[in-house]
Amino acid sequence: MPTTSFSEKFELFLLCLLLFVLPTMETPKTLALLLYVMTWVGRRASWIGLVRFRPDRIELALLAMLAAGLISTANNWPFPNGTKGVLDALRYVVLFWCVYRAGYSEPQLRLLGYAIALGVLVGLGYGVVEVLQGKRAQLEFHSAGIVTQSAIYLGIAAVAGIGFVIAELREREITGWRLGFWAAATVVMVIGLFAMGSRGAMIAFVIIVLLLLVIMNQRRLWYAAAVVLAVAAALVVILPPSFNASRAYLKLGQTFTQQTMPSADLERMHVWRFAMAHLKRGEHLWFGIGPKNFQSIDAAALLPEQPRPGAFHLTHAHNMFLNKLVEEGIFGLSALLLFFGLIAASLICSAKSGGFHHWMWIAALGALLMPGIAGLFNTPFYQEHAMLAMAIMAMYLGSRRVPGVRGAAG
Repeated sequence: MPTTSFSEKFELFLLCLLLFVLPTMETPKTLALLLYVMTWVGRRASWIGLVRFRPDRIELALLAMLAAGLISTANNWPFPNGTKGVLDALRYVVLFWCVYRAGYSEPQLRLLGYAIALGVLVGLGYGVVEVLQGKRAQLEFHSAGIVTQSAIYLGIAAVAGIGFVIAELREREITGWRLGFWAAATVVMVIGLFAMGSRGAMIAFVIIVLLLLVIMNQRRLWYAAAVVLAVAAALVVILPPSFNASRAYLKLGQTFTQQTMPSADLERMHVWRFAMAHLKRGEHLWFGIGPKNFQSIDAAALLPEQPRPGAFHLTHAHNMFLNKLVEEGIFGLSALLLFFGLIAASLICSAKSGGFHHWMWIAALGALLMPGIAGLFNTPFYQEHAMLAMAIMAMYLGSRRVPGVRGAAG
């Protein structure tokens, strides 16, 4: 049995620490990421390795994503948020690259999964305390963005939890505590997702669950999913009013009964109109107006006759793909779509050979589709939920590079 060096253990510890504190603690996650990258580079960097390095398709897509941010930033400099956008992209690109190239074993990857789950459970507990203390108006993570972003983060982790549950159920010798932990953790995460009340994240999660049920084609999984979703939806109704969790149901009711359109939907539609009007001018079509610079659009000059709802403000396009097109142009959107397309192609290829039963395949599916579907209605692909998604997709693709990792080839 191969021995593990101290530096390897320390590197894995730093990555586990990063994934654990990611939704809750601001300074520790920055420090953990920095130390992890430094340790990773220190263990692997060499002149010979650099000379022999040949990026594959995934790495070329990563370089294109990073290049789009750099070119867009330089092309529009200076602007209010400056380098914040490109630095955010740099963080999740570097994290993906390190995990993808690390060559972690199956037990090490499982350990990373536990770090993600425990970090989410602690983050949910901290979020509940903040709501009860009146510090927040709704359940969300302390340091994973507003509720829409927190819900996407939680949805990604919940799908990964489903992957672990299915993997444990398929084991010939089931370890009771592991199955119990993942079943309980996943139920808590699903309840937390519904309690956050983000419609986009809830819809994305339900679509992913239905897709998994169709792919797995097992009756007991349909029953289990129906029970868990029903319990989660029912518990939201009986939560104290301080959680403001039932607002998603109220918005859906308004939408389907045609009584009145929620203010959030009115604002979203207005932002889409302004974004499309900006694109039609064609002034920044190739490289955009700069990452995280959407607020610089002069809405009054674009559509002066367009009435705007109260408290209207331009922060992002309320659609991750439209936002990418406005901020980083055709180049930036093409790089993002290329990267997502390569991930999707790998998942489809693996599914055809039966790999969809492996927890990493299910987790990667959630990491791809949760931000992709929920992002159609709201937040761009950035910050903590982007880092979590990139880490999980890198774990999956990285496992396919390591001979002998169960589920890597399939």
